[in-house]
Amino acid sequence: MNWAFSGACTNAPGRGRKREGIELKMGYLEKGRQRMDYARFEAEGWLIGSGAVEGTCKHLVKRRYCLPGARWKRERIPEVLALRLSMFNEEWEADWRQLSAA
Repeated sequence: MNWAFSGACTNAPGRGRKREGIELKMGYLEKGRQRMDYARFEAEGWLIGSGAVEGTCKHLVKRRYCLPGARWKRERIPEVLALRLSMFNEEWEADWRQLSAA
């Protein structure tokens, strides 16, 4: 990735809060450089956009917890989600064997 902004903060005009804001944003981008190598991630088969994640959350979580008349105790949500995720990933049999053996 070409970082055209390298050194931009040292040469940028301005003072005060505006400059501090620019420096803060540049620092964020510099620190996160390795997390933004989208070409490599895509070549490795990783999903880049958030659509797949959002779609899964909608399908896996929201449809289950937003049923009409459904009421959920907050402390029980992780257990139900774990079961639902096990079914969604087609790992139910293996997970059930592991749980029943414990």
